[in-house]
Amino acid sequence: MRGPGRQGRPILDSAHGRQRIGRVPARLAGPVGLLDEDGEPVNRWWFVFADDRGRQVYPDWDGVADERIAELRAESALDDPFLAHLVEELEIVGGAPFTDRLAAAPAVPRRTGLERLVHPEAGEL
Repeated sequence: MRGPGRQGRPILDSAHGRQRIGRVPARLAGPVGLLDEDGEPVNRWWFVFADDRGRQVYPDWDGVADERIAELRAESALDDPFLAHLVEELEIVGGAPFTDRLAAAPAVPRRTGLERLVHPEAGEL
């Protein structure tokens, strides 16, 4: 479980706390912030909405943010207490970019496609 002062990440110890990083190899994911200091994947919703590196890493941040909200709705149970805690934190830390998307009409998450990111050493991937 993440402690409250540990780099501002939410306190989570469920499926929502350790999300996959997709097909991004660990050697590329670490330098952009997709892995924490222990080499574990960070929460993908927290990274996009609450971590300043999220906007730097994703050239199409708006599209990625929209997709993360669609995934959040599709992959989570409404009565999940961990989800409620995450949403509460992101409403505060993520602000309007998070709350506006959450309040918008639901969208279906993509099942295919590419997600571009900018790596500090390798450039755009």
